[in-house]
Amino acid sequence: MQDSLDHLWSWRFLQQSAALTYKNVLVAWRSRRATIIRLLAPLVFLLLALLIQLSLDANNKRERRIQASEVAEASLLGSIPDCHEDLYIADKPCLTFLYTPNGSAAVQSIINNIKASNEPPITRDKVLGLASRAAADEYMMAHPETVLGAVHFFEEGSNFKYMLQINTTAKAFKGTTQSPVTFFTMPFMSSVAREVSRFQLAAAGQPTGTPEWMPRLLKFPHPQLRSVGMVGYVLGPFIFAACMFGVVTQLALIVSEKEHGLITSLRHMGLLQSSYWTSWVCFDVLMGMITALSIVAWGNVLQFRFFLRNDAGLLVLLFWLFALAMSSFSYFLSVFMSNQQTATYAG
Repeated sequence: MQDSLDHLWSWRFLQQSAALTYKNVLVAWRSRRATIIRLLAPLVFLLLALLIQLSLDANNKRERRIQASEVAEASLLGSIPDCHEDLYIADKPCLTFLYTPNGSAAVQSIINNIKASNEPPITRDKVLGLASRAAADEYMMAHPETVLGAVHFFEEGSNFKYMLQINTTAKAFKGTTQSPVTFFTMPFMSSVAREVSRFQLAAAGQPTGTPEWMPRLLKFPHPQLRSVGMVGYVLGPFIFAACMFGVVTQLALIVSEKEHGLITSLRHMGLLQSSYWTSWVCFDVLMGMITALSIVAWGNVLQFRFFLRNDAGLLVLLFWLFALAMSSFSYFLSVFMSNQQTATYAG
């Protein structure tokens, strides 16, 4: 008799682990509503990601650069804009452009003509001349986002060469985009080229009014373009939420058992601590695999390219390991909590 009891006692770890795992499965079965919500969480979150993707695509298709253009219409280049019209500068102190060098009479004459011929004319306080390109670089480094651009002149006898220095970053704010090419670069380049040509014509004794300087911008006709997909930006957080959803309920269940004294009662009856946590690990391994398979399955059903273009087995392994890592973290958190409501809020 004693030998039989000793034999059973030696197998108590496996017996207790199996019994507690069955208990966890039974609790999940009896709490069908919570279990169904946990299993359908991947579908819900992926549907939300799909709705966001569709709404963003529909919004992008309303942009003129995306819409079909059957006829090319020429448009005149505008004048050099005031620096306060820049989306990121707005009301901050700013300069429209810099120029170098500031010690040349010819350069100063060209700059004065650029300012005077602009519509509206550019005021003196919006233009700054510096001695060299290095000085212009130092100024722009010391005053970021305050200058639209710069022009650097190089005199070679009676000839002029120049180089434009422009911030080519496309800017967007509250649904409004601002292309640096059409906003500042092209008007600035046109104005500089026009006044340099007029200066050289005047130096050669030729009339400066001809030929007429009216460059036009002609956009190439094209069919409707595909908008840039935003799914890569929105899908990640929703997959993360789908994997984390079960962790919240699990943390609340573990803390609830502690709060109601179930663990203490079972310990008094001979429960091994290792058996208790092993039962939860076994249950979470199963639920994590179901969640991972569900995410990949629904991702393919909803035709997300992220799921279609990547190996399904690799994705299942990735999401399954992530779910296990989050489950392990929930075990760690449960040690410091003794109230179910607190655990729910923390989750």
